[in-house]
Amino acid sequence: MGVPPASDILILDEAHNIDQTASDCLGTEFSHRALVRVWETLRGVEGRNCLIGSLQEIPIEQRLGVLDLIRKAEKQFHESIDWFLREILGDSSRIAVSQDTAVVGLNHFIEPISEVVAALRLVARKLLHDEVKKECEGYINRLDRIVADAKMISDLQEGAPWLLWCEEVMIRSRSHPTGVRSAAFHATPLEPGRILNEKLYPHFESSILVSATLSTGGDFSYAQERLGTAKTETLTLPSPFDYQNHLLLYTPDDLPDPVDADSYFSQVSVRIDALVDLAEGGTFVLCTSYSSLNKLYESFCQSHGLPPSTGKSRSSKKQISAFRQGDIPKERMLEEFKSAKKAVLFGAATFWQGVDVPGRDLELVIITRLPFQSPDDPVLDARIRHCRARGGNPFFHIQVPDAVMQFRQGIGRLIRSKTDRGVVAILDSRIRKKGYGKEFLASVPPCRVASHLDEVQQFFSKPHP
Repeated sequence: MGVPPASDILILDEAHNIDQTASDCLGTEFSHRALVRVWETLRGVEGRNCLIGSLQEIPIEQRLGVLDLIRKAEKQFHESIDWFLREILGDSSRIAVSQDTAVVGLNHFIEPISEVVAALRLVARKLLHDEVKKECEGYINRLDRIVADAKMISDLQEGAPWLLWCEEVMIRSRSHPTGVRSAAFHATPLEPGRILNEKLYPHFESSILVSATLSTGGDFSYAQERLGTAKTETLTLPSPFDYQNHLLLYTPDDLPDPVDADSYFSQVSVRIDALVDLAEGGTFVLCTSYSSLNKLYESFCQSHGLPPSTGKSRSSKKQISAFRQGDIPKERMLEEFKSAKKAVLFGAATFWQGVDVPGRDLELVIITRLPFQSPDDPVLDARIRHCRARGGNPFFHIQVPDAVMQFRQGIGRLIRSKTDRGVVAILDSRIRKKGYGKEFLASVPPCRVASHLDEVQQFFSKPHP
């Protein structure tokens, strides 16, 4: 981490995301994605736009030698990736890997790339035109950074508070416009807060971290641990919004446990239909996985006579539009959602936070499941094992607080101004039936609570503030 510029005060907004941002910045990724773009520029695609071939001042034998090294490097890269996908990842989409596995895998890539870099340096020394020389050196620097990332991952010490993991990715390029399977290696710090505490905060006299979701049930300890701010003063300020009159929390007690998947999806689909019919404005349906998002979206389209399609489905009969995350760009989707007379948007991940739709355009937020991270995620699994090794209870020290913070972000999509009003519907019975449910309920602003649809109907029948 570089040393930040000298200053007296550091102010970080949306501070609940700082540890994830730090993990992304401090972590390292090595994949075919960056490399393939360099290869395509150097060797061209289908015999066209070949940078190496265009260097007429370089002897033809030397140019052909560089192109041959690139072809060999690509061939070895693809063979190694195929082996890794088959033998290491297998049926998994992402897994943690040992230091030895990472070293073996990455060394297959480092050596051929380094050979290409050495050959390119010899070429660059002979170039006379500054612009061409600068372009060639730019690609050398990019390859150097790719090799440095690979070495950084392979050189990490076993047992350090870092996770080495690998995932299958689909890479699209000019050579493969429809995509080709590949693998990406990652090194992710397990304690980004500790690094922030050592490398960032000491450079400032004061640090102010601001967010609407830093506390869990009024307790800041989890956020303080995550963000590396144990020795801090905390302050909770009252909201300017009248939640008591403008927000209704709907938590039905008659839905099955999400563990009973078939019954759960069937009944939740019916409940979503009923809630959308009652709402006067737009609706967000927030899901915790893309598989459940697709399943609920398709069920909704079918029940409302909407043809599932890329982009938007609209019913002239009920004057309702349905959107599915991923079908069109996010910003365009939000614009069309706001302009529709009555719209339902099915979203995951990015729609839980950082989305602002004030006014009548959004009056119902449906949270289909409590947002626990998938236990199959290798980073979460490593954090759990790390916590357990230190004598902690990972479910209550990591998984519940993480989910509560995400839950609060989801609820926060609804009331964005003093005149907004609406209903947040939690269609996960665990919030009522499990002991940890009270942690989620305690994170909701003081408001009215309902368990029956007729109460939702009464709420929406009242005049808008």
